[in-house]
Amino acid sequence: GRLAHNVGAHPPIVPDRLPNMPGSTSTAPAPLRTALVTGAGKRLGREIALALARAGWNVAVHFRQSATEARQTATDCEALTGRPDSAATFGADLSDETGVRALLPAVIVRFGSVDAFVNSASLFEHDDAPSFGFAAMEKHLRSNTGAPILLAQALIGTETKANALQAVRMLRQAERSEGTMPSLFKFLSMAYGLAGDVPRAELATAEAAFLQGDKQLAISKAKSAQSRFK
Repeated sequence: GRLAHNVGAHPPIVPDRLPNMPGSTSTAPAPLRTALVTGAGKRLGREIALALARAGWNVAVHFRQSATEARQTATDCEALTGRPDSAATFGADLSDETGVRALLPAVIVRFGSVDAFVNSASLFEHDDAPSFGFAAMEKHLRSNTGAPILLAQALIGTETKANALQAVRMLRQAERSEGTMPSLFKFLSMAYGLAGDVPRAELATAEAAFLQGDKQLAISKAKSAQSRFK
């Protein structure tokens, strides 16, 4: 049966390529693409994983506790692609920093690359005014904000433009829930820079500087970004 991964344990998948025979007009198939979908065992994450498999993608199915459901998602993805080993499950608690940092490298070891990243996982435990406390708030922030930032950091670390653009989307998602963290905008600046978008990289640097109280640097970078947008 399929084993859930906590660390990658398999060599990268290399697509089968048919040699071009003399006089043949056939070409090698396009490289297989891999998507990592968090929270893909159930609900929306599962549907996203299935849609990607239907389009021919390899799918890294992330789960936290839903191991059985994740295995079923992976099985269904393989049925849709028609390729054995085109899906695998990866267990990680997104509120645990060690687990988050290990997730993307494990997927890359298993599939060779990550070409798309869909962050569908989120913690949504109920609370109200009487039950609210710092512990519950921190738990949600670690999973729903901290994890996307760490995963974006890992994408930036691959130093590829495609993954940098994925990181931008991840960080913008995190910004919606916690837009006052200077480190978020520092990573965003790095991601934009790696993607070749210098004006937005400078603007993100300006936002980080402003949040840290360095108004002089914030104004300087904002003006530079403004001039580049013209």
